[in-house]
Amino acid sequence: MKQQSDQGVTDGASPVTGDSMQTPSTSVTTMVPRGPNLINDADPQDGERFIVVERSTGKALAVVNGKLELQACDGTGTFGSQWHWHWDCSLKNGWLGFRNRVTGRYLGYESNKRNPTGEISNEAIEHGAFERLHASRSSDGSHILYAPYHDELRRIKSGVTGEFFLGKIGGIEWEFIKVAE
Repeated sequence: MKQQSDQGVTDGASPVTGDSMQTPSTSVTTMVPRGPNLINDADPQDGERFIVVERSTGKALAVVNGKLELQACDGTGTFGSQWHWHWDCSLKNGWLGFRNRVTGRYLGYESNKRNPTGEISNEAIEHGAFERLHASRSSDGSHILYAPYHDELRRIKSGVTGEFFLGKIGGIEWEFIKVAE
């Protein structure tokens, strides 16, 4: 029997146990969630929960097997159990942060010699310097997510193999769907 806690829906186990994370191991192929408890085209705000959807595909940003991916979703019967789509938004020193509801970890990037492009991950347990994000609404109504990278803002992009990284041009156009509780 599934239980609901403020960390998400679990099978009676804690969603984060040490370094292990309980995330789904398969993808679901369906459509963008819509429903009475969802507010489409919302602006990210501190203290609110969102499903972050890539506009061009309708896929939600999710954590599967501990990795970020864009996952097709279904708003009809599975929405309530798909907590790995849910991102809690926080504001710290003027920067947005997004914590995954299942992993309890923040969306962020790492920049070092091993990872010079700023690969995006969901590994940080705190909203620190590498988890600072800015959302800017474009003229078509979608949002672009930016992260400070050295002395400039860079956009979150995706590669051909599904990885996420920071880039100077382009970027994923997102829709923030607010989950009203």
